[in-house]
Amino acid sequence: FFVRNLLILLRQLDYSAGAAPARKLLAHPHPKVRQEAARTLLRFRDTQAEQWLFRGLDSSDRETLLMAVPLVDGNASRRVRAQLIELLRRGGAAADPEVRCATVRALAETGDPAALPELTRILGSRSLLRSAALNQVKLEVIRSLPRFPGQEPLRLLRDAAAAGGEIAGAARVALRLAEARDR
Repeated sequence: FFVRNLLILLRQLDYSAGAAPARKLLAHPHPKVRQEAARTLLRFRDTQAEQWLFRGLDSSDRETLLMAVPLVDGNASRRVRAQLIELLRRGGAAADPEVRCATVRALAETGDPAALPELTRILGSRSLLRSAALNQVKLEVIRSLPRFPGQEPLRLLRDAAAAGGEIAGAARVALRLAEARDR
């Protein structure tokens, strides 16, 4: 806890001189310390941390993905955003509903309109065997759409609201939020 709290303090104080010692913590044995070190270094735009993040996003391990994806924030580079979009297309551990929901949340944090075609694809997809898991991801997409700029997210929400079912109810709520934001 002590090391993690120190990293959080470095980040909150915007003490970029602490970046060099924090790089060593990317190899710390405890995953939460590694995650906080990466979060701190990403805040300081450290290239070594971005490489660590790329390796995490490229992993086939579910736990590694769940540690890396939440580190993406609104200041993410174009390469990181493209990696997230690719993660939504991938199968394997990336197809896990929890990983996919985290990826959708991270993309919403970036607000990158380049993600909208992939989110549209998810909303239009169907699954007979894993419909509950797919609906969970669709609900996350619906909740994230108000965070994207432009008219395309509003159109997607209107289409989903007109479709009916559980997704439609969430779409109506998200649509109200998006329209209130635009006023």
